[in-house]
Amino acid sequence: MPIKLAYEKLEQPIQNLEQAELESTAAGEQKRYRSIIERIEDGYYEVDLAGNFIFFNESMLKILGYSRDELTGMNNRRYMDEKNSKKVFNAFNRVYKTRESYKAFDWELIRKDGSRCYVETSVVIIEDSKGQPIGFQGTARDITERKRAEQRLADESNFQQVLGEIANEFINIPSAAIDEGINRALKTAGQFARADRSYVIRFDFEAGTIRNTHEWCRTGIEPQIDNLQDVSIEMFSWVIDKLINLQVVNIPHVAELPPEAKEAKDEFEAEGIQSMLLVPLVSEARCFGTVGFDFVKQAEFCTESKIRLLKMSGATLSNALARKQAEEALRQSKERYKTLTNNLHVGIYRNTPGSQGKFIEANPAIVEMFGYQSRDEFIAVNVVNLYQNPEDRNKFKEEISKYGSVNKYEVKLKKKDGTPFVGSVSAVSVKDADGKIKYYDGILENTTGKRELELQLQQAQKMEAIGTLAGGIAHDFNNILSAIIGYTELSFNDIEKESILYQNLQEIFRAGGRAKDLVKQILTFSRQTTQELKPVQVK
Repeated sequence: MPIKLAYEKLEQPIQNLEQAELESTAAGEQKRYRSIIERIEDGYYEVDLAGNFIFFNESMLKILGYSRDELTGMNNRRYMDEKNSKKVFNAFNRVYKTRESYKAFDWELIRKDGSRCYVETSVVIIEDSKGQPIGFQGTARDITERKRAEQRLADESNFQQVLGEIANEFINIPSAAIDEGINRALKTAGQFARADRSYVIRFDFEAGTIRNTHEWCRTGIEPQIDNLQDVSIEMFSWVIDKLINLQVVNIPHVAELPPEAKEAKDEFEAEGIQSMLLVPLVSEARCFGTVGFDFVKQAEFCTESKIRLLKMSGATLSNALARKQAEEALRQSKERYKTLTNNLHVGIYRNTPGSQGKFIEANPAIVEMFGYQSRDEFIAVNVVNLYQNPEDRNKFKEEISKYGSVNKYEVKLKKKDGTPFVGSVSAVSVKDADGKIKYYDGILENTTGKRELELQLQQAQKMEAIGTLAGGIAHDFNNILSAIIGYTELSFNDIEKESILYQNLQEIFRAGGRAKDLVKQILTFSRQTTQELKPVQVK
């Protein structure tokens, strides 16, 4: 009995010592185990059944970018998006139900700074002493670089096909179909970039506005093209300043734009944009717009390889838009030229320099000038046949060949019905790269009526000169007559009326009177005196 009592008194202390020894050994083992885990390069984690961190090593902190205090107790939904949350839940749920480990499945995490990384993960169940699940543990290896390299290869492979499709859109495409081609190209590039919206915006620096000209949207994404018409450039100045310096604008997170971009940020957020990429559209080293890619459903970080490939598609669109703009400018220029030449009342033409000469262009005025009914009828005529003297054609060619141009060169021409007229030609010779004359561009004016008026004016000027001269002579002669008549009248008083001398003086006086009437007529002709008006009877 005493022995039994003594044993019973010793049993409990012995058990306590054994338990302490076991706990000490376990603590040592756990300490050594944790020390090993801290030194491995892969991330190690333990989470409870709800997905909250209960333990992790230093490598796991580096992968996610949080401090130990921040990560402790954090739920997995804090560092992954909805898509990856579902993927992780399914993997962990499978382990929970089967009690089998799940190895080497990859998923995407969101770091503290908002950037994304890929991890390759293994997971096993954690059970208590009774075999009941209490959490999960596993490793996570950062495979971001490998994933990005794989993605770059996939992107480049896919984009070679995409770029080929975009380039093929604009091979031999007529100008009228370029807009449709751009819309198809935006869809192709937008789908490749996994964007929700892709578009073209043109800048009008003179008006100070921007205009959305083309747009593609993924199903369920609201179009913005109607809201972006003639919007002030100032609203997007932060972005546009970078684009006009030919920089690609990559915005992973619209919410993190700087204060100086507030107006642009407010507009982007109003459109529901989380991330965006803007590539400048360039022609002749000058930015005239942008091709943009909006990410609405979720933020997207565009890699350098993706940006490079999208820049190539932007260059293709730039060329297509520049071509369309050039063709439109040419069309408008031709239209203005046609309107101008058709409305002028002088003949405008282009003809070849051959011995006969053929018309290439002719405006309505020159067709009418020569009396033809239509342009087609007129240009079918050889140029030489419009000269009164065919040899004058050769003289004209010699003159323009010598000087390269003629100005108000007078030519004698004839109409369709043979009516002669005089024309005034101003023309230049247009030469090819070898210096050979291709054609003459000229202006022809019918100066027949003008010539007749010039002759009449010359005649009038001559008559005016004669009148002025005659008026001067008449005045001088009138002074002489005044003396002759005056002295004759005085002599009548000194001579007998019956004398022959008196009769001679009378003849002189009458002749002086006739001379005075003649001077009056000369002065009337020269408009230097007023003609005396008298009533006459007309029978």
